[in-house]
Parts: sequence; structure tokens; C-alpha cells
Amino acid sequence: MTAGADPRPAVMPGPAGLMALLAAELAPRPGRLAGALRLALASALVVAIWMTFRIPLPAYAAYVVFLVGGRDRQTTLATAVGGLLAATLAVALALLLAMLDAGEPALRLPLMACATFAAMLLARLPGAGPIAFLAGFVLVLAQAVVDDIPRPEALTRLLLWLWVVAVLPAAIIALLDLATGQDAVTLARAEAARRLARLRDALAAGRPVPAPAAPGATATLLDVLARAAGLTGARGRTEADAARALLARVDRAERIAALAQRRADGSPTAARHALDRLLAGIDADDRAGPDGATGADGPRSAPALPEAPATPATSATPATSATSATSATSATRITPAGPARPAAPPPWRDPVRLRFALKATLAATLAYLAYSLLDWPGIRTALVTCFFVALDSTGETLHKLTLRLAGALAGGLLGAIAIVWLLPRMTDIGQLLLLIAAVAALCGWIAGASERLAYAGMQMAFAFFVGVLQGDGPGTDLTVLRDRVVGILLGNFLMSVVFATLWPAGSLDGARRELARALDLLAARLDGGDAGDRGRPAVGDDEAGIAVTHALDRATRLVGLAGFEARLRPAARRRDPQALTDAARRVCATAWVVDTLAEPERDARGDAAARATVALGLRDCAAALLAPETAARAAAAVTATAIDTDVDVDPSATRDATNTRTDATAPPDAPSPSSLAAEARRDALAAQARLLARLAPEPRHAR
Repeated sequence: MTAGADPRPAVMPGPAGLMALLAAELAPRPGRLAGALRLALASALVVAIWMTFRIPLPAYAAYVVFLVGGRDRQTTLATAVGGLLAATLAVALALLLAMLDAGEPALRLPLMACATFAAMLLARLPGAGPIAFLAGFVLVLAQAVVDDIPRPEALTRLLLWLWVVAVLPAAIIALLDLATGQDAVTLARAEAARRLARLRDALAAGRPVPAPAAPGATATLLDVLARAAGLTGARGRTEADAARALLARVDRAERIAALAQRRADGSPTAARHALDRLLAGIDADDRAGPDGATGADGPRSAPALPEAPATPATSATPATSATSATSATSATRITPAGPARPAAPPPWRDPVRLRFALKATLAATLAYLAYSLLDWPGIRTALVTCFFVALDSTGETLHKLTLRLAGALAGGLLGAIAIVWLLPRMTDIGQLLLLIAAVAALCGWIAGASERLAYAGMQMAFAFFVGVLQGDGPGTDLTVLRDRVVGILLGNFLMSVVFATLWPAGSLDGARRELARALDLLAARLDGGDAGDRGRPAVGDDEAGIAVTHALDRATRLVGLAGFEARLRPAARRRDPQALTDAARRVCATAWVVDTLAEPERDARGDAAARATVALGLRDCAAALLAPETAARAAAAVTATAIDTDVDVDPSATRDATNTRTDATAPPDAPSPSSLAAEARRDALAAQARLLARLAPEPRHAR
């Protein structure tokens, strides 16, 4: 096989890996216990109100608490407001449609399909997407119960109560979060401080740098901070933006530290100096605060390293001598000067979104037809499953299906135990509320994990609530639990078949797109070259740097989900996706080293040329990620650039740092800025060559 091939398949973890995953996801962390207790208290309050006033659908009301409750008060408030708008819109449309199709099943089915398609198509719109999705879900669910409630008066009352079920629990958990919840900025800064302390401890003890975070956790926190910035005033927006920048810089420091530790002989001097500079900049900004003159939203000046003396601006450096060679090489390459990826089209013009909406609509329609033809309304959870587990890729969908099924089985088991042994011994509502609070706290603890496990906690709560809260009092019928599990199994089967056979979208394809986006953004930052304009090293974070961190974390999460679709897509197992992602992250880390070590006061023109050299290779790598057949040509282009700039990029080469220093007069313990820049550029081009070699298609005889 070629160097890019790897016979190891992407598979799901075994028992040992699963136990390690559970141990990591269920471990205590700051704020987790408080969040679980808030969910428990809110659930008990909702159940007490529903039982006292005999309001219908108590199980769904208790579950709304879990749907709305977030890890921070801004997320909870935004979800509550969005839920209010969605419920109001959905109930109004449901009342209107009920007048049209209450007695016309032939009309109701196409209207439900249209509502499902619109909800799935608009779900990814920024801002209004979640509202459109929730409104579509409530509308379809309201249409689905028309068959069970033939009298118009009863149907109208149920729809109006449905608005109360959606709004009142959301208001309760929102008020609790506003009173006792944590701020998103506080959570983000605490997470950044924890990761930074862990990084410093590892460096001081000589231990391997730990993994940055759970896959997807950094991207989720960045999204939360972005929402928080839009919900606060000018000061809050500044603090949220500063927290986003801090989190992105800590993530970058972890990646550069891993790069610096990769070789046991300590040869990557450039990476070590870049890490020192980056950590010094983080410390300086932490002392200044988000509103200081050197805060995250203003110019920063990273302290110069004492062992790196300044080089006169007139000195000849490898960057300046490579200027003409780089220009000549650039003329022979067809890489654009800006980001290569066009802006995303609107959903109604995006074939990927249209196919996704069509697949989800088909599965939901089949689920509705199945339980309607079987005359088995108890398995209506099949329709709910099709809504809440539909995600972009097959791996994401199957992962959420697995969590939904596991949570439903666990919650159903707890509900069955409560129905058989606990509820018959209870004599008042206080005992029931204690049971609800205890189980809600357990489910809230699980729901406080990362995306790898959180959904199982929510489904565990839903299954328990549906089994125990069957009406105005505690339930005693085990068939409700049986029907719910059967419905989830049916929904899982339909979604798996539809998403695996009709336009299957692999998680690895999404990971490649995210990696390509990260490389494009890095290239734009490098050859955008605002370091000279700002009169400082390009150490500070901007929106591009934050977006790079977000894209890398998303790619890591998608690669982790590839094991769920390995059996459905055998062709994806020929290459090791984790090795490909590691190679791409190494490319990004070496590019960040080049960016961090920029010395605009030394030689702005030569520094810009060196950064442009690396940026060209980044765009070649991004193009090869999306079109692997171009990898060989891109590798030749990177090699040509390296030859023109006198840099060795042999992927198998391992050299001592002293062989890469260009300033012979510099003492071994104090490399000059020019030698550091040359080494950083050499490492960046070598990492690009390794990635392109891995991306090159395998020869036919190797397959």
C-alpha cells in the first residue's frame, strides 16, 4: 500500500474503550452538580403544578425542562424565548390546519409531509432555524393526534393546552437559571483556566500534552459564547468575544505544545518558542482583562523572549532571499489569493440540505403510515424519533439513534421498577415529587456530559416521565413503556435504512470539509498579513482564528462518529481517518507557529513572503481534502516551492534543529528570529507534504 493507506478500520470502541468513555463523560466538573439539581427542582415544581391543577400531558411538561435547560443562563434564556415563539406559531398553524383537514386524512398526510420538509430544510438557518424546526415538530405532532381526538372541541382544547405545556415549564427553568445559573463567559473562562493549568502542569512535569477536550466540546462552547454575545449589551458582547478568543488561543497552545513534544530530542525549537510567546500573550491579556487597553478586542503586544535577540531589519534572512523564488513559484500555481470555498447557498438552493430534508421527511412519513395502518397509536414515538435524531451525516444520525435507544431502555427500566415496587407504596404527592427529583437529578448529571453522551440522559428522563406520569396521578400501566420502546426501535430502523441507502452522507466527508475550511481560513490569515499593519506579531485572535478552532473541533467530532457507519460504508475503512485528521491538525499547528513567530519589525516584506509560501501550501492541502485526485499535483507544487526556497520537505526526514539554523553566528542556546522563522517554515511545508502524501489515491494494485 501507499504511505497514505492504513488497513485499520474505523470501528466503534470495545468494552474497555466504552468504560473509559463513560468514566470521562460522567466525571465531576465545575457547575455540573448545580445544573443537575436545577433540573431536578424544576421538574418537581412542574409535576407539582400539573398534578395540582390536573393539566394534561404532565410527562411532556416535565421533559420540556430538559429540552430548555442549558449549562448557562444565556443558552437557557435563548432556548426559552425560541420555544415560546415556536409554540405560538405551531399552535396557531395547527388550529388553522385542523379546520382544513380534521376530517380529510388524504389532505392531512401531504400537509404533514410539507411541514416536516420545511422544518428540516430551515433547521440550519442561523437564528430562526431552531424556531422553525420546533414549530414544524409541534405542528406535525398536533396533526398526528387528530385521528385520536375526533371531536373538534376536544382537539381545540388539547392544542391550547399544548401551548401551556411548552411555555410554562420553559419559563420555570429559565427563571431558576437566571437566579442561580452560571454565566457563559464565566464557564468559558473557567474551562480555559482549567485547560491552561493542565497544559502547564504537563509541560513542567515532562508528561505528554493531554488531549484538548472532548470532541465537539470546544466548538459547542464557542457557539454558546457567540449566542451570549448577541443577547447582552456592549460590555457583555466584549466579554463574550474576549472569552471566545481566550478559549481559541488555549486550544491553539495545546496543539502547538503537542507539536513541540513530538520529537524526543527536543528539536522543534520554533514550536517551543512559539508556545512560550503564545502563553506569555495569554498571561498578559489575563492581567489586562477584557476591557483593558491590551484586551482581547484590541491590539496585543506579546513580550519578546529574552533568548531571542532582535535582528536588524537590513539583515539577509531566508524569507527575504526567498521572495523572488516564491513569486515565481506562485505564478505557476492556480491557487486563488483568498479563501477558495464560496459562501454557502440558501437552504432551498443547497442540494445537500434538500436531500437531507427529503430523507428525514420520507422516514417520518413512513413512521406515521406504519403506526396508523397498524392502529397502534402508542408507538407514535417512532415519528418523534425521526425528528430528533435526523442529522447531516449517517454517522451522526446513527450515533444519536444509539443514544436515544440506550436512554429509552435505561429510563424505561427505571420506570418499570418504580411502577412495580415504588408507586404502590406511595401515599402522597410529596413522595412522588421526591422520586421525580431523584431520577431527574441522575438524568441531569448524564445530560451534562458532552455531545457524545448527553442525549442519552435526556432520553432516559423522557422514558421515565412517560412511564410514571401517565395522567393526573402516578401510572400503573407497563404497556406505555413497551409501546414507547417499540416506537423507538421502529424509528431507529426507518432512519437507518433511509439515511444509509438514499444519498448516504458520511461523517468523514463532513470532516474533510471542516478540515478544508480550517486550512482555507488559516491561509487567509497568513497571506492577509496584517502583522505588519498592526505593528505586532500575529499572536492575537480574530474571528478567523476562532473559526479555525471551531472547524478543527468539529472535524475531530465527526471522525469520532465514523465508527457508527463503518459497516454501512466499507469503502471508508481503507484509510485511517484519525491519522488523516492528526496530519491535518499538524499542518494547522505548524502554520500557527509560523503566524506566531512573525517579526514585522524585522523585515515585513520577507516575513510576508514566507507566510505567503505557507499559505499557498495550505490552500493546496484544502483543495486535496475535497478532491483527493489533486493531492499528487499539490504535493509536487509544495515540493517545488520548498526547492525554490531551499527547504527540505522529505516526509521521512528527521533532522536536528542545529542543521536548520541559518545564522551560523547564533549560539546554540539562543537561536535568532531568522533561524526560528526558517525552521517554522520548514516544519510547515514538511507537514503539508505528509498530509498530501496521505491524501494521494492508492494505486489500484494496493486496493
